[in-house]
Amino acid sequence: MQQISEKDIKLCIQGNRSAQERFFSNSCGYIHGVAMRYISDFRDKEEVIQDSYVKIFESLQTFDRTKASLKTWMTKITVNTCLNKVRKKKMLTSDIEHVAHISSFNHLGNNAVEKLDVEDLLSIINSLPNPQKQIFNMYEIEGYNHNEIGKLLDIAPATSRSYLSRVKLKLQEKINSLHLIYLLF
Repeated sequence: MQQISEKDIKLCIQGNRSAQERFFSNSCGYIHGVAMRYISDFRDKEEVIQDSYVKIFESLQTFDRTKASLKTWMTKITVNTCLNKVRKKKMLTSDIEHVAHISSFNHLGNNAVEKLDVEDLLSIINSLPNPQKQIFNMYEIEGYNHNEIGKLLDIAPATSRSYLSRVKLKLQEKINSLHLIYLLF
């Protein structure tokens, strides 16, 4: 995300359209990337991005740089907008079996992950079932803890841990199978 000046933030609060356009153009790639991790349908993703910017511009006057960076603040708004969209489509379930913890995703050999390109990794993550994909993104990419995830998704923190364990196991299996394919060629 490109730097957004304090002057442009103040002008956006005042409703200045050219400042809002600069704000959007400097941050849209990043916000699109956040939304892409949660929403796979193109129309839904575009709607979430638009809704996120409406919320960002409507609440920009409440942004406090002493509490969070602009990027972090915008990410939280976008993630919450994505989760609300998913809830509306009734994609989430809270009926989950409890599983034992497994070794961390980072425990994979660096060799397997290094051989994958970004598109392969994104494809693997996007192929995961929605609740698992959301929890993986929130925990591993966005930095939420299990209590925060539980509150946002209306699930128990133990359920979040359970989902994360499952998703790490699935990712390990998929990455290892791709790694074997790479080794053969």
